[in-house]
Amino acid sequence: MNQNQSKLKTLLRFSTGIKRYFLFAVCASAFSIVFQFLMPQIFRITVDSVISDKPFALPEFLSSWLQSLGGRDYLRSHLVICAGAVVAVSLASGLCNFLSRSNIARFTERFVRSLRDTLYTHVQHLPFRWHIQNQTGDIIQRCTSDVDVIRNFVSSQLIEVIRTVFLISVALVLMFSMNVTLSLIALVFIPIVMLYSGFFYRRISRRFKKADEEEGELTVAVQENLTGVRVVRAFAREKHEMDRFDARNESFARSWIDLGATLGAYWGLGDVVTGLQVMSIIVVGSIFAVRGTITLGEFLVFVSYNQTLAWPVRSLGRTLSEMSKMGVSLDRLKEILDAPAEADESALAHPPLDQDIRFDNVTFSYDSQPVLKNLSFAVEKGTTFGILGSTGAGKSTIT
Repeated sequence: MNQNQSKLKTLLRFSTGIKRYFLFAVCASAFSIVFQFLMPQIFRITVDSVISDKPFALPEFLSSWLQSLGGRDYLRSHLVICAGAVVAVSLASGLCNFLSRSNIARFTERFVRSLRDTLYTHVQHLPFRWHIQNQTGDIIQRCTSDVDVIRNFVSSQLIEVIRTVFLISVALVLMFSMNVTLSLIALVFIPIVMLYSGFFYRRISRRFKKADEEEGELTVAVQENLTGVRVVRAFAREKHEMDRFDARNESFARSWIDLGATLGAYWGLGDVVTGLQVMSIIVVGSIFAVRGTITLGEFLVFVSYNQTLAWPVRSLGRTLSEMSKMGVSLDRLKEILDAPAEADESALAHPPLDQDIRFDNVTFSYDSQPVLKNLSFAVEKGTTFGILGSTGAGKSTIT
């Protein structure tokens, strides 16, 4: 299976029963975008057709309603109607944003709860050998920090992907309907953003993976030190443990500095490209407005749409960088989820407790380290059996 398909399948696995919240959030977000683009049109009509004398370009039912009120002269003497339309559209957009945010929050928290429950349950059923081969601190880091990375992506970036695609599509349709030349100037910058975003995508992913692994090593160092603090203090190993922690902490800091430098280069380049796009539209649009190619109202609306378009195009890179982080975290969690669980055979899950316990030439080792060798003994039912021995002799293993 393709790696991306495998990740998508994993995400869908934890969305069972809650997809309705996400779909409702997407619909509410789409309506919010519609109202967002409607507001500049109110400004355009007010400037061109109410204050100036350009004919109204309105749907038939709005034109009939306007004529019944008294037409342009009525609106000129009652500009509060135009202001009221702006307020109404703003309220509608705000309501849609609220519904979108509240439903994506419901979806995210239920999604993450399902993910955490599944992770915790699966870890409980993994064989002892798996726990020996994987450090406790690293497991904790994956089940906390990596889960939070996925949570942040689902709560903010996942809906933004759909919102951005819809917003760009609507913006370009409206912009091309107003002026093709200006629209082409705005459009030419989108492939540039996509190209350098793709260039940085893999670099961000690699650096975040390294930073995530370094954080796991740092967590392991803290966990091992705290659980073995008695031994550390007993053998006066504080200096050794401090030097060990300092080395890992320095490596962790450097990995995040490298990631920050990569993100800084990406966002710096994004500022330059976005600035060039806005400057080009303002310069060319001003020339067209002076020559009469477009009206003042159309120029204001076009600049507003371009500003609306500029941020989502640029945020595609943020989405890609967050997606790369989420992919790394999801891969690290999949390593846990894909690990085969130990079979709970009924005889082992519920052993008989009314019989003797017998060891007959039992040999056991942890990887290449032998612990028990040809051990034989019997514990008769109803009796007490004591095990004595030095540290590492195998008492816990026998138990």
